[in-house]
Order: sequence, then C-alpha cells, then structure tokens
Amino acid sequence: MNFSTQTRLNFRYKLISICLVLGFVFFFAFGWFIPKQSLDFFSPIGSSVEGNGMNFYLEHATYFTDSGVLEVGVLVDNGSLNAPSIDLVGTAKDLEKNKDFLVDTQKITDDYFVFFLTGVAENVAQIGLQMQEKTQESSRFVKTFQPFFFTKDNLKVEETFQPKTKNAYLPMYYQGIILVQENLLKEFQAKQEGFQNQIEILVKNGEDMSKNVEILTAAEKEEVMKKMEQNAQEILSLTQEIEQVEKQKEDVQHKINVVNDAIEKRGNQE
Repeated sequence: MNFSTQTRLNFRYKLISICLVLGFVFFFAFGWFIPKQSLDFFSPIGSSVEGNGMNFYLEHATYFTDSGVLEVGVLVDNGSLNAPSIDLVGTAKDLEKNKDFLVDTQKITDDYFVFFLTGVAENVAQIGLQMQEKTQESSRFVKTFQPFFFTKDNLKVEETFQPKTKNAYLPMYYQGIILVQENLLKEFQAKQEGFQNQIEILVKNGEDMSKNVEILTAAEKEEVMKKMEQNAQEILSLTQEIEQVEKQKEDVQHKINVVNDAIEKRGNQE
C-alpha cells in the first residue's frame, strides 16, 4: 500500500467517524425517535410510559374541530406522595406524512402537563407525541421518553376550543391522580390475592405430607420434615410480602384521601 492510498483511507475513516459523531449529537440534541408502529396503533387513555424512575400517564386527549387543536393531558407519577420536580417539552409528528406539529407545553402543576398541538387535520391518520425532560444541569431538553400515539380511536372530539386558565385544568388533574391510584390499588389487591393463593397451596401441601407420616421410614420422615420446613419458610416470606403490599396500599389510599380533601377544599372556595 503506497502513501497516498493510506492517506485516502485515513481520511475516509476520519470522515466516517465525524459523521457518526455528528449524527449522535444531532439525534440527542434535536432529533427524536419513534418506534415503528402500524397506523392504527394508539395509546389508550390511562396508559403509561416509563422513564427515569417515573410513570407518565395519558390522562386525556381531546381534538377540537374548529381550530385543529389537539389537547393532551399527561400526569407524572414517581411512586411517592411528593410530586416530582420535572420540566417537560413536547414534540409531535403526523406519522403518515412525516409532518411536524407545533406544540405548546403548559405546566399546570409540578406533575401535570398539558400539550397543545396545532394544525392537526381532522383526517390525520396517526400522531406521535414525544416528551423530553430538561435536566437541572443543562437548559437543553436531553432526556427523551417513549411517545404516546393518537388516532381517531383514542381522541375525544369537541367542536370549539376555548383557552382555559391553569386552575380550570385542576379537576382533570385531580381525577387523573385518583384514577392512577385506584388502578394501583387494584394491582396491589391482585398481588396480595396471588400471594394468599400460594400460601393456601403450601398449607394444603403440608397437610397432605403429614398424612400417614407414622408409616413412613425414618429417611422418608426426614425428607418430609425438610419439605415442610421449606414450606414454612416460603409461607413466612409470602406473609411478609403481603404485609409490604398492605403498607403500599395504605400509602396509595392516603394519597387518594389527600386529593379528595383538596377537591373538597377547592369546591368550598368556589
């Protein structure tokens, strides 16, 4: 290989490396990635995406025919009674035509955001809305979360768009919190019932093993005792799991009570 050939190769490698680096920089700074989905796929109201230790719940999605505005409410939950400290911005596309929408993001509370997409046609096939978080270390929005998808099947349609104050969105916010927490209660209840069923099976196994134990040989009795001890340990572990889930249920119920108190207080002030 002569010198000129080596030089051309080195230049080519450097050019490829520069392009790759610029591509990654562009993607993380400006671009956003939407997983490929069929055009009839949509995110049900109440569904969620996860990211950075938080869940983002789709609270509502309303399309206004007079103005071509799509209004989307998103509730952020970090699993604690304290609201997360987060700033979000939204970007959106017509996924059939690869067209960007203008998106205005309104932070209603620390954990509730409303996104307004403008220029949305009534016959749009599918929209993708992606959220990005601005970190405290940077003014840029650098953390990107999985998108929500919208079609005519998950949009509530109304005729007239009327701008609202932040306070006007609080009832949606409160109802969204209650819905999320009630769903968590159902999940925890199902988990407890699953643990209880496992305990009942282990108890039944223990009863079966203890039958006719007097006719067993010494070695067989020893084996039965080992299995019964293992069952007892599993029952103890499952009991502790049930107690832990019960504590989680209490925390969730407390959060529901706090929200209901806020709703009542707000009603008394109006």
